[in-house]
Amino acid sequence: MYYEKFLRSGKIGFPAGAFTGEPSPQNVEALYSDDLSRKLYIKALESVRDFFNGKHFAGSQSGPSYKQYLDHLSFTKEGEKLSDLINTRFNIILNQASELNPNLKSQVESNNEKLLLAFDELQKVFLCLSKFSFGSIKGVLFLPLRAT
Repeated sequence: MYYEKFLRSGKIGFPAGAFTGEPSPQNVEALYSDDLSRKLYIKALESVRDFFNGKHFAGSQSGPSYKQYLDHLSFTKEGEKLSDLINTRFNIILNQASELNPNLKSQVESNNEKLLLAFDELQKVFLCLSKFSFGSIKGVLFLPLRAT
């Protein structure tokens, strides 16, 4: 839920207008800070990735994880482990995030397409996680979500 509602939608989707087609820079986190919004976005991404991989919050230890569970179930896509695909996506998103303006409000106002591309990448991870969580439920249809 955190990934979908707060990270994907809250930090990127709503400000970029991914759901409405209308950007709303006033919805950026840390609106009045010149450089905090991207830092918070990157920290949230790293935290979700670490949680997925079982990395403890305050250290380098690791424990049980969703990655281990996926590996145990042998979930693959086109011969590659689903957990590796998800981690590859996290790396792509983090690299992409580092190229955004430190002030996401300015990013929305100057080149919102980069934020929409970030949303699309976040959506790809969401779809992988959703298929893992709900893939066995018949009748569930997964579609990319973005206003046009």
